[in-house]
Amino acid sequence: MKQYRQGDLLFIEAEKFGEDIQLTNSKVVLGSSITGHDHAITEGKVFTHIPKWGDNANFYVEIPIGGAELTHPEHKSIPLSEGIYKVIRQREVNGYVRD
Repeated sequence: MKQYRQGDLLFIEAEKFGEDIQLTNSKVVLGSSITGHDHAITEGKVFTHIPKWGDNANFYVEIPIGGAELTHPEHKSIPLSEGIYKVIRQREVNGYVRD
C-alpha cells in the first residue's frame, strides 16, 4: 500500500472509494483562505467525504492513467501514480497528532 505525506495531509492508496462521497469541481484537495496555499493535484478528481466510523478519510482523490503531481507552494511536489487515494488531514494539538 502506497502512502504519501505533504504537510498535514496523508494520502493512502485505497482499493475503493468510501461511502457518501461528493465530487468537487476543483483540483484543490485542501485550500487555505488565509494563506492561499493550496494542496492540489494536477490531474484527476477530488471528492469530499465526511469521516465515519471505520473510514477516517476527509477526502478521496482519483488519479488517472499517467499519474499526477500533488503540489503546494511550501512543499516539494509529489508524483502520484494512477489509482484511488483516501486523504486524511492530521493536525498537531499540544504536541500530539490528531486525526
